[in-house]
Amino acid sequence: MLDLEALDMNLLLALDALLAERNVTRAGKRIGMAQSSMSYALARLREIFDDPLFVRTSGGMIPTARAEELQAPLHDSIETLRRAIRRSDAFDPGSCDTVFRISISSVQQLTHLTPLLRQLPGLASAASVEAFTPLKPAEGFRKLRSAELDLAVGQFEGLPDGFHRAVLTRDHVVCLLRKGHPRVRGRLTASTLKREGLIRIVPTTSHLAETMARSLLEQTGVHLHSVLSSRDPLACLMIASQTDLIHTTLSRVATMFAKGLDLRVVEPPFRLPPIEVDLIWHERTHQSAPHRWFRELLLAQEAALHGKT
Repeated sequence: MLDLEALDMNLLLALDALLAERNVTRAGKRIGMAQSSMSYALARLREIFDDPLFVRTSGGMIPTARAEELQAPLHDSIETLRRAIRRSDAFDPGSCDTVFRISISSVQQLTHLTPLLRQLPGLASAASVEAFTPLKPAEGFRKLRSAELDLAVGQFEGLPDGFHRAVLTRDHVVCLLRKGHPRVRGRLTASTLKREGLIRIVPTTSHLAETMARSLLEQTGVHLHSVLSSRDPLACLMIASQTDLIHTTLSRVATMFAKGLDLRVVEPPFRLPPIEVDLIWHERTHQSAPHRWFRELLLAQEAALHGKT
C-alpha cells in the first residue's frame, strides 16, 4: 500500500508539471528543476506508484490511466496549498466570507457594531458577525486561543502572552435622568446623587465602563445608594426613563439613547478620568488578512466617529 509519507513535495510538484507539460525538459523549466533531476524524479515516482505513469510515443509522452486519475486531484490540492501559503497583499473584501466572532456587550453592539454593520454588506456581502455575551477574562482568553472567538471588546487589565490590544474608543462618564425630573432642574450635585439614588450596573465579567464609573464615584467619598442593581444595561436605560433614578453610563451610549427615551444628559459632579474600551485578539488571527481587515475597519470607523465628537 502506498503511504503519503513516501512522497515529498518536490516529487508531487514534478508529477504535476509532467502531467501539464507531457515533456521532461519543459516540466523542469516550469518548476525550476534541471532535466537530470526531473528524470530522477520520474524514476522515483514510477517506483513509488508501481506504474510507468508516462509512455513514450511518436507524439510525445502520454500519461497512463493511473496518471490521469491523479492529475485533477493532485493539481487541485497543489493550487489549494499554494493559495493557503501565499500571503496576498491585495486582500479583496468582496470575496471575504468569514464569520467574525466577537465577545461584546449588548450596549456595545449598538454603539460599536451598528455603524460597522451599515458598511459591511457593501464591502463584504458574504461576511458576517456573530456576537457573544462577554465572558470572564480567563474564559475569554481561552476561547480566543481556541478559535471559538476572534475578538473581544471590553476593559482588560493584563493580557497573557500571545495577545494583542488596541484602544477601540475613549469616552467619559455622564449621568442620565428623565426629562421633567421633579427635583433635578439644573446641574447635578453630589448631594442630589446621594438623595435620589442610582441605577447601578452590577460588575460584569467584561469590566464595563459603567462599573468603573460606579467605583470612581464611590472613591469620592460620597456613598451612593443603589436602588436598583442590574446586569442589563439596556434595562437600566429604560428604567431611568420611567423613574426618578439616575443612571451613569458612557457619553456615547447616552447620546444614542437620550432622545428616543426622553432622557437628559448631565455631567457628573466629579471630575472623572476618560474611559478606554479595548479591542483584543490572539496571535492566531494577527496576520490573517480577513481578520486584519475587519479589525482595521472597526478601528477606523471608531476613529472617524470619535473625530466628529
